Amino acid sequence: MALRDQYPVIDDRRYADLVAEARTRIPRYTPEWTDLNENEPGMAIVELFGWMTELLTYRLGKVPKLNYLKFLELVGIELTPAAPAAAEVVLPMLPTFAAGYTIVPARTQLSAQPAGADAPVVFETERALIALVAQLDAVQIDTGFEVLDASAANAAADVGFRPFGSNPRPGAALMLGFDSAFAFPAVTIDLMIWIQSRAARGPLVARAGDAPPPPVTLQWEFWDGKDWRALDAQRDDTAAFSRSGHVVLSAPPANAFVRTVRGKIAAPRYWLRARLVDGAYQTAPEVLAVRTNTATVRQAQSVDAEILGRSSGRPDQVFAVANVPVVAGSLVVDVDEGEGFAAWNEVADFYAAGPDDTVYVLNRTTGEVRFGNGRQGRIPVANPARPSNIVARRYRFGGGAAGNIGANAIDTLRGGMAGIDAGRVRNPFPAFGGADEESFDAVTRRAAATLRSNERAVTVGDFELHAIAAGGIARAKALPLHHP
Repeated sequence: MALRDQYPVIDDRRYADLVAEARTRIPRYTPEWTDLNENEPGMAIVELFGWMTELLTYRLGKVPKLNYLKFLELVGIELTPAAPAAAEVVLPMLPTFAAGYTIVPARTQLSAQPAGADAPVVFETERALIALVAQLDAVQIDTGFEVLDASAANAAADVGFRPFGSNPRPGAALMLGFDSAFAFPAVTIDLMIWIQSRAARGPLVARAGDAPPPPVTLQWEFWDGKDWRALDAQRDDTAAFSRSGHVVLSAPPANAFVRTVRGKIAAPRYWLRARLVDGAYQTAPEVLAVRTNTATVRQAQSVDAEILGRSSGRPDQVFAVANVPVVAGSLVVDVDEGEGFAAWNEVADFYAAGPDDTVYVLNRTTGEVRFGNGRQGRIPVANPARPSNIVARRYRFGGGAAGNIGANAIDTLRGGMAGIDAGRVRNPFPAFGGADEESFDAVTRRAAATLRSNERAVTVGDFELHAIAAGGIARAKALPLHHP
């Protein structure tokens, strides 16, 4: 919804309503006026009055709010579009799939059918995933003094366990055992780790600048039958088990993983471990669950090669995509000005654009794609040789609070995939982050605070405004001259 859709209707009476109301008042105020037919001269005056009053109330009723809306549009403040929800979905594999792994491509679609909803909520994977046949079914904790079996707690995903014990010390390790009838494949290992969030005793303090380093150093290793061999962590979103996220490990050498019996697990497993090398946690982390074959999904659908239209060579041309709301950063627009398609860049506005800058402005809510006027932003050149020379190469659309569905609701894989056990696809934890489009009352409050801060953080209110604008923050309180 654009701001113009909020234009007010204060007095909704029209010409016929005004004339009818005046007609009913004539007998009361002028009983001697008995001829109320339309051919009577007095009725002609009444009809003229109704016509002029309709015009006047229409214009006057729109002036206050219209001026405010036009001012918001002038300074570039629009309603915040709907935001898509996100979730982590586990895609188990069939234990009999001989290849040992399969690749789940990016933009693979899954869906959930909320109770009472007419249509399913569609999600897509954010990136490609290498899913393993080897099943993570054994979890042990080596505290340095004893070995604890946490397999049941990991499977339950609601109890929680401390991966390095209650008092983590260097040398403590979390061991993960994989069961498979086939050799462990030489591919990257993607682990999703959910960390138990604790109720804060005080305010959550954010520090500007780069993200703080992990509190400890971890070394990931695998058992080769004789010793533990190091594996590099290509990515660690958890910051050493400080928050939930993915850990992506480099591929072990072919046939180097060896099944063996370790600790309290009687059956042989392929063993992987995270060993605490140095550093110290302020509070021992608590893990809810560790899962393989887990993909991050977002409440969105992809569209490729959608024709937007043909440039006329005129300034301020507007085209529109067919599906809304558009996910931020997903739209790629190509324009063919006679030398083949070339990508143009999305900008927030044209104020800093020059006459030759190949840029456009997108309204994510309405899907409008606006081009420049030749002074601020280039005008797409008309191309007689190509009937449709403006194309949306790709974009994604979706969003809304309806995507915040519960655990185990994303259970449908749209389209078959070799090796995936489609009947066991689930999201262990609820989806989060979905939000409907911003309301008009909310944007009026935000506009006042935004204009007051002038995109700077000086006062206490400015810091609180920008903290909330970072996303995912419901309330913020800035404490001046207070050291945490």
